[in-house]
Amino acid sequence: MNQIYYFIQLFLFSHFYFILNTKEYYEDNIIRQDYHSKDYNSLLNWAKKFDLNISEKIELTEYEEEIKYKAKKSISKGELILDIPPNITVDINTFNNFFPSKNIQKKYLQYLNIGQSSQQMLNDQSYIDQSFMAFLFYKINKSIENNETNSELNIFYEYYTPFFSIFNDDNLRHLPSSFTNEQTKSFMNTSFYSFFNLMNQYLMGEKNILEKNLFKEEIDDINTYFKYRFLLLQKTLNISNITTLVPFIDLIEQDFNTININCKLVVNKGHIRIKAIRNIEEGELLILKPKKITNQYSYYFYGKTFDELINYVPSFIIPIIIPNILIDEGIKINISEDDEENKLDLAWDKFYDIIVPTYKQVLHSLKKDESKVSCYKLFLKYLKLIRDSIKQSQRNQRDKLEEIFEEKRDRDNVKLIINGEIKFLNKKIKELENIIINTQNEKDKNKFKKTEKINDL
Repeated sequence: MNQIYYFIQLFLFSHFYFILNTKEYYEDNIIRQDYHSKDYNSLLNWAKKFDLNISEKIELTEYEEEIKYKAKKSISKGELILDIPPNITVDINTFNNFFPSKNIQKKYLQYLNIGQSSQQMLNDQSYIDQSFMAFLFYKINKSIENNETNSELNIFYEYYTPFFSIFNDDNLRHLPSSFTNEQTKSFMNTSFYSFFNLMNQYLMGEKNILEKNLFKEEIDDINTYFKYRFLLLQKTLNISNITTLVPFIDLIEQDFNTININCKLVVNKGHIRIKAIRNIEEGELLILKPKKITNQYSYYFYGKTFDELINYVPSFIIPIIIPNILIDEGIKINISEDDEENKLDLAWDKFYDIIVPTYKQVLHSLKKDESKVSCYKLFLKYLKLIRDSIKQSQRNQRDKLEEIFEEKRDRDNVKLIINGEIKFLNKKIKELENIIINTQNEKDKNKFKKTEKINDL
């Protein structure tokens, strides 16, 4: 049994990269988690010069470690709260306009072409845009800090100087990629660990392509680059199919509970507008409906998990079988864990039928019954082992979480990730148990009919 657990764990937590060294980062960069009032006012005054329309009925307040907008006066349904013009937002076209040499545009198109077909990075265009812009912000930051004379970089910075304060709204210590080795062990037996490892590899892949294929320039301060990388993901919106960095929107709380939502975002002729969808009382937070994502994604990129997302699992990939799972019985299966043909998504409809060919071969090697029911039962044993390994990890970590994590938010995130995976696996185990019963009953029913028919003869 211990060997089986070992091989399950070997699949679930292979080698990974730590992206952010949190302790070092926060000691070297004393950055508040919220906007400094001076920085916020500077950004606000700058934006108003470019026709930002912001209601006088809202103000900033501290909410769950973050700074958010609340109503300081009652706001009526339909009332315009924010109107953000396109000339105070940033996207790829913004950089192209500020770099008349067209060198940036050429490199972006090259990166887009590489990114859409590369196995080293996520192929989604929004991720490609975010990582490319993160590198440009990193270059600008480095140029200003080193007093370098680059006219294009300096012109961009001079125009957008107050805009850079949005990157001081920095709460990256809750991201799993910034955890210590001991903290990361808290979710080692979960499938989230595999997701975590994969995302880290993709982000490192982006970095390597930007360095070696495009700019021929090493990122010598990886913490600063990844600060921009994560914050760009958190603060960009898809505006008319363009990945756009929008100020002020991140100061509005988001909630998956529809009862709490009191405003909405609409886009009209490039303007991003926030309107009240019901009467908002004095003291209420402004709350938008967020895009629906998984807790895995939300935890990795935002450092947040939500009770409302615990049952939203559109994908849960495991190997159909781990080669050494039957090593105690002297069976060695000639299949690789990383083989694409050995991947199974438990969220697929009738996932249990996909495993049948593989498990028939296994049962054949064991010289045992190769029926569907036997295949299902062997796979059921495997699913229970995966679930139990996560449960065992949960039991081992339960008393240690308070020692490992100082902040309750981090402990709650880990617990919700683990509980969500156990709940999903319980659901799939129950589904498979029902299929086994139904298949066996159908088999017995057909056997009974066949016997009756013979007796009638």
